[in-house]
Amino acid sequence: MTPWESCQDETSRSWEAMLGESLNEFSMKLYAHLSQSQPMKNLLFSPISISGVLTQLLLGARGKTRRDMETALCLSHDFFCVHSEMKKLKLKLQDTLKMSPTPLNSLSVCPSL
Repeated sequence: MTPWESCQDETSRSWEAMLGESLNEFSMKLYAHLSQSQPMKNLLFSPISISGVLTQLLLGARGKTRRDMETALCLSHDFFCVHSEMKKLKLKLQDTLKMSPTPLNSLSVCPSL
């Protein structure tokens, strides 16, 4: 098994769809797992941030560890474009923030009294 095979067609919408399905499944499984520990409490987490960090760790994973991480992230073991697709998703999210009429960093969490 090579570290990371190259993507055959980096513009394929099927890669984007595969990532979307994987992120949705990962998010739901993570929510189910986290909510079991304290079922009556509010829960706030960012599945996109968690999956982003884990896919970066996936870059260095090999063998059984790599397969286990792919399974945990709900990624197909032959989805070699995960890193390029995560990068595209990050750029799309950044572009979305740029379109916001009120930049998030200018919002006051606790307004002055």
